This record gives sequence, structure tokens and C-alpha cells, in this order.
Amino acid sequence: MTLSPDTFAQIEVDQRWASRRELQPDGQFSTIRTLEGHRQALREALENAQQDVIIVSPWITRLAIEQDGVLSLLAQAAERGVTCTIFYDKALSEKAQYADEVARNQSREVVAGLQAAGAKVYPLHNVHAKEIFVDERYPLMGSFNWLSVSRQGKWVRHEISTRYEGPLVGKEKETELKVLMSLVVGQ
Repeated sequence: MTLSPDTFAQIEVDQRWASRRELQPDGQFSTIRTLEGHRQALREALENAQQDVIIVSPWITRLAIEQDGVLSLLAQAAERGVTCTIFYDKALSEKAQYADEVARNQSREVVAGLQAAGAKVYPLHNVHAKEIFVDERYPLMGSFNWLSVSRQGKWVRHEISTRYEGPLVGKEKETELKVLMSLVVGQ
């Protein structure tokens, strides 16, 4: 199929979405397209937060957390009085490498390390979102698995995330937090 401006003119737009204010916000968007850009965004989120940081990553792996110094960054943020909250998919993290006791034990060890660094950690049912909220200043949303993606080698992939700064951040954060809390395992 060849794409042209006429191709898009033929697409029917669902007017319920086209008229929503949330999809046409005032504010600024920026895009992260590189591995190093994502790693820097994670560091900056933890270093620059003033009140709270929320990280949503379906998978958590020891290797990614170690390579980015996440435990140290979390501890420093906690020392500054920043509330750090991490949400992850329990089933995905426990099966990240093997569907056996080794993976479950590794997941428990990683969670314990995050908690010891000062983070509140919540296991979720059925989450695939990849998000960071920094205070009510900005979210980062996209395809990058913040606490698990390969930092080197053959598994590095093209990832993209968007950062939004504008008046809708607080409302979006509040809405997303309610959804995430409703997915906590055991609730």
C-alpha cells in the first residue's frame, strides 16, 4: 500500500475522540528516541523530583537496575524527602527469564532491594504501561521498559517515549494512580 495525503483523507475519525480536550492540550511535548536519552531521563527524574516520582515498568530486572544505579538514585531521592513509588507486573517479572522458582526468587530480591532503597513497590495484575510521573510537572510515556530494558547487546531495541509539560499533568497523574492502585495484587 502506498501512503499519500489522500490515504489519510479516507480514514474515518471517531468524533468522540477528536473532540476530547485531553487530546488537544496546551503544553509542550518532547520525544526521547535513544537508549542513552531514556537512561538520562530516568536519572533526571529521580535526581530532580521534589515531591514524588511514580515509575511504572511491567518488568523489573536486577541487571537494568544495577546498570543505571537505580538503588542509589532512589535512596538519594528518599533522603531528600521524595516519595518514590514503583509499580510492576508481578506475573511478568516473575517469568521474565524462567517460569520457575529462580525467577520468582530474583523478582523478590529485586523488590526487596528497591524497598530497602526507600521505594514503595506495588505488584500489579496485567500492566504493560511504561510511565514515569515526576511531581506534577511531567510524565514520560512510551515503549521503554524503565526498570528492565536491555542496556547493551543484541536485545537493545528502538524505543520512543514522550514527555509532556502542561496543565493536564496533575489530572492525568491522579487518574492513572487510581487505575494503578485498582490493579494492585491482593486488592
